[in-house]
Amino acid sequence: MRACCGKLEVPELLAPAGGMEQLFYAVHFGADAVYCATDRFGLRQRAENFDLTEIPAAVRLAHLSGAKLFVACNAFMHEDDLRSLPAYLEALAEAKV
Repeated sequence: MRACCGKLEVPELLAPAGGMEQLFYAVHFGADAVYCATDRFGLRQRAENFDLTEIPAAVRLAHLSGAKLFVACNAFMHEDDLRSLPAYLEALAEAKV
């Protein structure tokens, strides 16, 4: 912990989640924020990830627990990927990620 302006800042606990069960346990055990990926636009495409249709429910669960949800978008993209990226990002924004 570090001090800023005479106050002690508590670090934020950020936990990973590959699915709803992991998300549940992350927020249940005190994560302030959770990061995940979907089956698109991530470097962990072969790992267990959320489907884009699951993201709204994941956001609701995180927010009901007082946590934030982040979705990683860290893929090496090709031109075809770039065409579908705006709609993907809009879906995440609509889900309130």
